[in-house]
Amino acid sequence: MSPVEQIKERLPIAELVGSYVKLERAGLNFKARCPFHAERTPSFFVSPERGSYYCFGCGAKGDIFSFVEAFEGVDFLGALRLLAARSGVILRRENSGERDARERLYNALLLSAAFFQEGLLRQESARAYLSRRALTEKTVSEWQVGYAPDAWRSLYEYLRGKGVRDDEMLRAGVVKRSESGRLYDTFRKRITFPIFDSVGRVVAFSGRIFPEEEGVAKYLNSPETELFSKSKVLYGFDRAKFSIRERGVAVLVEGQMDLLHAHQAGTTNAVAASGTALTREQLSLLKRLTDMLILAYDGDAAGFKATRRSFILAALGEGFLVRVASLPAGEDPAELIMKDRGRWEEALLNAGHIIDVQIKTLIPDAKAKGSHALSKTVREEILPLVKALPSVIDRTEFVKRIAAAAGVRDERIELLLGELEQVSVPEVSDGVSAAAGATGGEQGGRAVSPRSFREELSRKAFGLLLFLEAAGVRQPADSQMDHAVLQARLRKLLGEPLYAVLSHLPAEEKNALSLEAEVSYAGDALRNLNELFVRLEEEAVREELVGVMDKLAAAQRAKDEGEAERLLLLCHNLSRRLDALKTPAIQKESPVVR
Repeated sequence: MSPVEQIKERLPIAELVGSYVKLERAGLNFKARCPFHAERTPSFFVSPERGSYYCFGCGAKGDIFSFVEAFEGVDFLGALRLLAARSGVILRRENSGERDARERLYNALLLSAAFFQEGLLRQESARAYLSRRALTEKTVSEWQVGYAPDAWRSLYEYLRGKGVRDDEMLRAGVVKRSESGRLYDTFRKRITFPIFDSVGRVVAFSGRIFPEEEGVAKYLNSPETELFSKSKVLYGFDRAKFSIRERGVAVLVEGQMDLLHAHQAGTTNAVAASGTALTREQLSLLKRLTDMLILAYDGDAAGFKATRRSFILAALGEGFLVRVASLPAGEDPAELIMKDRGRWEEALLNAGHIIDVQIKTLIPDAKAKGSHALSKTVREEILPLVKALPSVIDRTEFVKRIAAAAGVRDERIELLLGELEQVSVPEVSDGVSAAAGATGGEQGGRAVSPRSFREELSRKAFGLLLFLEAAGVRQPADSQMDHAVLQARLRKLLGEPLYAVLSHLPAEEKNALSLEAEVSYAGDALRNLNELFVRLEEEAVREELVGVMDKLAAAQRAKDEGEAERLLLLCHNLSRRLDALKTPAIQKESPVVR
C-alpha cells in the first residue's frame, strides 16, 4: 500500500476537515461554511463515504490532500509530509540529489535556522538579552530563535559545506551578492526569528540587531523569494490556526517579541503581521478560521494609527467583527505581559469597539489642549470611522457618545459628521480579498467558462445517475428499471459527444457531481432523475425549435413557399411537443419507459 493510501486509510476526511472548520452533520455527510470563499449559509459538504469534499458556492473540491494544499497554501509534497506526520505514516527519505528545486530551498533555510540556533548557544550576551526580555528557554527553543554571528560569510561557508549551491542560497534569501560579485550573509550580528509558512516550514527570517548600533536598522527581514511573500505570511499562523478555530477569535499583534510573549502567556490564538502593514492576503488566511479579530497593537501613536488602518481594512473591507484591546500608553504587548500578565488578559477580555476606544483615549487629551485640538481630533480621528459604519442606528449611538465625552450638543457632532466624505478601504497589495475566496471564479488556476443551462442539467442528471449506481438504488421491482436502462436514456437525451465528455471526467469531478446529487436529490432520487430527463428533453426540443424558426425566417426571406410551409408545420409540431412536456401530467410520467 502506498503512503497516500495509508494516510487516507488512517485519516478520515471528516476528522481532518473538522480540525480546520466547524462541521455539522447533514444526513450521511457533513456541511460547513466554505473556508475558501466568504459565505453566510453553509454550501461546503464533506462526504466520509467518498473521502471527498465539494463546495456548491465556489466549486472547490477534492480529497484530504487537495484540501490541505488549498488551505495551507502548500504543494502536494508539503501536504503529504504534513498528513504523514499527523497520521503516523513514515515516509522514506529521498536522496538529497533527487529533491526538486523548491525542496532544496526549504532544506537551505532549515540548515540556516539550525546554524543560527547553534550561534545563539555560543552568544552568551544574546541569550542574556532574551532572558531579560522574559523569554523562557522553552520558548526560544520551540520557536527556533537564533543568532547570526558578526561575520560576513560564516553562514555561506557553512551551507557550502552542506552541499547547498550558491544560486540556491541566493534564491532562499540567506545571502546577497556584492557589486563585485562576492556573496555575503544577509544576516549578521542579529538575533534571528525564523518565519514559518502555514505548515511550519521555514521560509524566511527576521533579524533584530544585537547589540544595537546607531544608524543601523533595528529589524531586517528576508527579501521576497519564491517561497516567501511578506504580504501573504502571518508570523505564528502555523501554531495558532487550530487555537483560532477552537476559540473563534484571532488576536493580532505587531512584532515577533509580542507574538512570542503572547503564546508564552497562553494566548495561543495570536498571530503577527511582522514587518508589513496588515494585508488582504493575510486576512484571507484568518477568514478561513474565524470572523472575529482582536487588535492588540502598541499603545503609542504609531500603534494606534496601525490599529485604525487595520480596523478599516478588516471590518469594512473584509467583513470581520473587530475589537480593539486598550494597552497602557507607551507599552506594547510584550512589555505589558512581562509586567502584569493579568492586565494583558483583562485587556483582551475587555476589548471594545475602536470608536469607544478612541473616545476613551483621544478625547480627554484633546480636551486638555483646548477646543481647537478637540474639534480637530473628533473630525479627523473619530468621525471618519463613524461615517463608515453601515448602520444608521450605530452611527446615531456613537454621535451621542462622542458628544457626551466632548461636552457638546449632539447636533454639533452631527454637523461635523455630515461634512465628511465617506472613508475608503485602503488599497493594499495586488492580491484578492477574502471575499473573493481561494478558489473564487477559478479552478486549478484556469478561468471557468459559464456553462449553458442544458450543460448544467446534463451534469446534474449524470451526477444523480452516478449516485444511484453507487448507492445501488433501484425502482420498485414491478418497474423492471435498472441502471443500464437509465444510462441508455440519458445517453440518448444528451447525445453521444456530450455523454462521452461526462463519462471521461476525472474521478475527482465525478465524486463531486455524485456528492452534489446526493445532497440535492437523495430524498427521492428516481423521481428527481425523471424530472431532470423531462427538463433535458424540453431543452433539446427548445433548441431544435429555435433552429427551425431561424431556417423558416430564411426560407421566407428567400420566398421559398414550399420549404417555408414544411418548416412552419415542423415548428407547430415542436411547439405542441414542448407544451406537452411542460404539463404536470407529462412531467409525472417516467420518460425512461417511453
